[in-house]
Amino acid sequence: MEHFHTNRADAQQPDPFRTWEFLNATRDPRAHLSVRRAPANFDLNDVADVPTMALLVFNARCQIENQEFADAATFEKLTADLLRAIADIADTDDVAADALTWLTDPKAPRLDARSSTQIANEIVAAWKTNAPAWAEAWGVPLPLANSLLPVPAMPDELLPESLRPWILDCAERAGAPAEYVAVGAMVALASIVGNTVSILPKRCDDWRVVPNLWGGGVGDPSAKKSPAMDEALKPLARLKAVAIDAHKAAMKEFKIDFLMQEAGADNIKAKVKTMLKDETNDPQTVRAYIERMQESESAAPTLKTYSVQDATIEALSNILERTPRGFLINRDELAGWLRAMDKQGHEQDRAFFLEAFSGTGTNIQIERVGRGTIIVPHCTLSILGTIQPRPFAQLIRAASANGDADGFVARFQMLVYPDRSTEYKHVDRWPDKEAKNRAFKIFETLDNLTPESVGAQLDGDHAFVRFNAEAQRIFDDWITHLETRLCNWQGSELMNQHLGKYRSLMPSLALLLHLVAVADGSAHVGNVSAEAAMMASEWCDFLEAHARRIYAMATDGATDGAQLVAARLGQLPDPFTARDVYRKQWSGLSSPADAEAALARLEERNWIRAEDEPANEKGGRPMTSYWKHPAKAGEK
Repeated sequence: MEHFHTNRADAQQPDPFRTWEFLNATRDPRAHLSVRRAPANFDLNDVADVPTMALLVFNARCQIENQEFADAATFEKLTADLLRAIADIADTDDVAADALTWLTDPKAPRLDARSSTQIANEIVAAWKTNAPAWAEAWGVPLPLANSLLPVPAMPDELLPESLRPWILDCAERAGAPAEYVAVGAMVALASIVGNTVSILPKRCDDWRVVPNLWGGGVGDPSAKKSPAMDEALKPLARLKAVAIDAHKAAMKEFKIDFLMQEAGADNIKAKVKTMLKDETNDPQTVRAYIERMQESESAAPTLKTYSVQDATIEALSNILERTPRGFLINRDELAGWLRAMDKQGHEQDRAFFLEAFSGTGTNIQIERVGRGTIIVPHCTLSILGTIQPRPFAQLIRAASANGDADGFVARFQMLVYPDRSTEYKHVDRWPDKEAKNRAFKIFETLDNLTPESVGAQLDGDHAFVRFNAEAQRIFDDWITHLETRLCNWQGSELMNQHLGKYRSLMPSLALLLHLVAVADGSAHVGNVSAEAAMMASEWCDFLEAHARRIYAMATDGATDGAQLVAARLGQLPDPFTARDVYRKQWSGLSSPADAEAALARLEERNWIRAEDEPANEKGGRPMTSYWKHPAKAGEK
């Protein structure tokens, strides 16, 4: 349906009765998700129709027979925002109180059509009595909130039974959505399994998938993303502490051995000289002796790395030499790191991380001027971090504008942007010790993982498992459905790229979930079970819903720009032009196209009104000026 009209001279007159019929005729909750889905001839900016429309949507809410309120909650909030916007300008607080109470209290009794009609009439009457003088000509500025697509809450069944109590306990104590903890835990598991074991998803093909994951939590600054992720990474912190203690002990032994070897070095040299003087000893005999002495020398112990926060490509390469299975890069704020990948001079860094995502690369050669050549025997890196919605939306839009030919952003498969709770629950208790120890034991077991311990097959340097017969059928059906969708894709190219990375995501998750069950003793070693395959496919469905929310948010750049201009209207003259906006060089509004899109959204939401000015007598181009809504004109 078309967007509603603005208050220009050519706008059609509103027909509230037709709108009433429209809202009551449909039984589809999705039809009420946004007031912008009203019939084309219904003008929300008309003074009388703003409260009427709010209550009509409210009344339609009463008609919904479907008791699943995920969609209903979205337009309930929109209706409540409209009512509050009306109350800001005219004294309708008392009249709208019943409606607001019902909208914000899920336990409130449902109202019938007669009751809601009465409230609508009272609001209209109060509005006409108390509205300021300019209200009839302008109406009210409508909310600018960017309506997010709905996402399902994470079902408990999506979490491995052995890790579920720990993940839910961490989320409850952190006061954060369980999605953040769950994604952090899965990426952490991927980092310690690394390339030790892979999976061959097809029956008769050598396509190999290393269960490596990139993921993150998207949310506002106060969404408690970081505390939740920190909880998920505590098992790695414990493993790191154990590794440091073991390394200290090993270094102590090494220093003793080194001193002993150094003390005997002179004797070895003397022995070699004696052997060389003896003509009966040929050079090969002497050489063999020296080689045996070198083999007996102790190599310095290396410290196993589990995670790093920041490091250069050279440093990461050096760490991968001593931790070839891979490790985790943990970035509390992903925005800066992602922007750095787009800067000139970082092309080789970007290529390195693209190689590290697949986890299958071997003997990767890194060239640096003045530093020589670095050879990375195995290149596998997991990445986890957090990011705020607006910076991430800007990054996605930039990737879209540049074509994102290499699909760098799309490789963040494990992204979640959960709904925030509207109620605070105070939790002050000790962690669930039993759940925590059980989870930490699984991490410890997988840290000591060997191909033999999980029944993997060997193919040269690679260890792998396959799906069992039933799991194979599940994967075949799943991949066929995915590929069919991608072949007939008509949505955004970036979303297409993102879903294309699910080809490896599903088998990666299936392998990790299977290994968790094996480590806990609840599954047999060997090929991946049907239970793990089914759970992995459900994970993909869940993650796709979050990806759709994130990418849809990112493609609505006009709303982001409109919100920014609205917050800074006081810095613009009245009237002003699009040129006044983009000359400010505000973030995301530095081009004429960006500014015009933002202003079109502001006009659509009745914050400004456009006035076209023809060319003057001396020539020149026609110009469009924008007048501020009277309620906003005086704001600084």
